Amino acid sequence: MIRSDDSEDKVRQLKYEQARRNRVRFWLVFGIVAAIVIAAVSAFLVLRFYRYSSYELKWEKELPAGSFSGYEHFGENVIKYSHDGASYIDRDGKDVWVDTYEMTNPKVYVSGDYACIYDALGTQIRIYNLTGPSGTATALMPVTKAVVSENGVCAAIEEDNDASYIKFYKKDGTELDITIKTRLEGDGYPSDIALSPEGTQLIAAFAYIDGGTMKSKVVFYDFSEIGKNIPNRLVGGFEEPFAGSLVSRVRFVNQTYSYAVADTGIYVFSSKNVSSPELVKTIETGEHIESIVNFKNHLGVIYSDLAGPDESDEADSEEETVMSTYRLVVYEPDGSTYFKKEFDDPFDTLTADDAFIYVVGNDNCMILNMHGTVKFSGSVEDPARMISHGYMPGNFVFCGSTYMKDYQFK
Repeated sequence: MIRSDDSEDKVRQLKYEQARRNRVRFWLVFGIVAAIVIAAVSAFLVLRFYRYSSYELKWEKELPAGSFSGYEHFGENVIKYSHDGASYIDRDGKDVWVDTYEMTNPKVYVSGDYACIYDALGTQIRIYNLTGPSGTATALMPVTKAVVSENGVCAAIEEDNDASYIKFYKKDGTELDITIKTRLEGDGYPSDIALSPEGTQLIAAFAYIDGGTMKSKVVFYDFSEIGKNIPNRLVGGFEEPFAGSLVSRVRFVNQTYSYAVADTGIYVFSSKNVSSPELVKTIETGEHIESIVNFKNHLGVIYSDLAGPDESDEADSEEETVMSTYRLVVYEPDGSTYFKKEFDDPFDTLTADDAFIYVVGNDNCMILNMHGTVKFSGSVEDPARMISHGYMPGNFVFCGSTYMKDYQFK
């Protein structure tokens, strides 16, 4: 015979064991989750705020000297170009692809997953994507500038003795039936051009003569369905802001915002209304622009001769009195200040990839993350034409004219 009190004891014992197992399971899961959270927070703090103080060489690769011209960040890796060819090199120093050509004065332009290399004052334009050559365009006139969009559409400034032409090519190099023709004594000479990421808009800076004086203007063209019914597809023109200056550079930051760089400052435009672009911000600091770079939906500018007040609305009185040789300012697409950093070390190049900004000098460099934290600043053993981050935290690849060196910073 089974007594009822024995049965109740067993039920209570089973409930107790189940409750104990549940508690053990809960604390085990809690401990694992807590450890993951702590590790993630620690990694985040290290990646964002930790500053490297030393480095050691991991590997080195010698590159053919050839006729080296330069490097450019392209996708997650770098493209190396010269007079006799280009190669796409990954973070391990291995060639992803190699292309050969002959150019007298090669120049490169990168936009998203497409790049073009053109022979300045020559007639050859090579178009690439991340997997290799996409097409070759052969111009009928000398090319002074070529640009590419994120979907592979290419535009080029070509000129003869009488006029300048902006011509367009597909990603396979086939010429499109679109031409913008100008004359210096008329509409002006195109000093710079840029395509929107989708390749549907073109911003152009023109230099023209007015009353014996050289002046500048910025013009927008639209090649989508919106601009189809607009004469010459010209949807916007700006002359008055540049009455006393010359525009040297135009770029799209994204599909909506673009900018023009003049000797009087930086002018930010919005194409939210595609048929009527507008000037939304003017950044006039009275300082000299030393270098400028587009990256990850932002604009980076290095100014020198900081004699005037800081242009940032957020700057306080103490920051306004700080005097340094250079200042790096990173702007949002609409021209508002994202962050700024002052420094004194001389530099040669300003570049950026998808994670870091690099200010590189002859024997020194400064590496900043996208939050404005200086990860490293100091002298380096090997001068680099370009720096790119590696696969692991603190891992950076220094690219020279005849070598690539992988350093682990710590």
